[in-house]
Amino acid sequence: MSNIVGCRVDERLIHGQVATGWTNKLKSQRIMVIDNKVIKNDIDKMALKMACPPNCKLSILSIETAVKNLLSDKYGEERIFIVCKEPKYFLELLEAGIKFPELILGNISGKDDSKMLRRSVYVNDKQRLELDSICDYGVTIGLQMTPADTWENYKELR
Repeated sequence: MSNIVGCRVDERLIHGQVATGWTNKLKSQRIMVIDNKVIKNDIDKMALKMACPPNCKLSILSIETAVKNLLSDKYGEERIFIVCKEPKYFLELLEAGIKFPELILGNISGKDDSKMLRRSVYVNDKQRLELDSICDYGVTIGLQMTPADTWENYKELR
């Protein structure tokens, strides 16, 4: 199976913290963006390509294609950093048999039905259930904006 070195929920997908801080810390060789809506939007895809650091390859995939590629070991030993806007995609990866030990929650904006876990991280009831299910797979979930910030355990904040 592919070499997943990091997983992050971040509504902004690729931006400064991801492009420099996280990819450098994780020594990522590929950023994989999984989002069924983004793959249909040429402007979003172009922006992601521009934001991707030159030392990383970029894959922008639907959940179905991501599962297929990861299970087939398409990327060999490349160090893959997966970024999604929503936790549901990480739950779908786990349900498909793709394992990862840790999930980082980054920027998730507040909506009317959301609860603030910490500044810049809000989750609604549906997302909370998805995150709890991810924990049930043995995945540790933490909140951390940048690699320099303190890791906060999701289970203690929910």
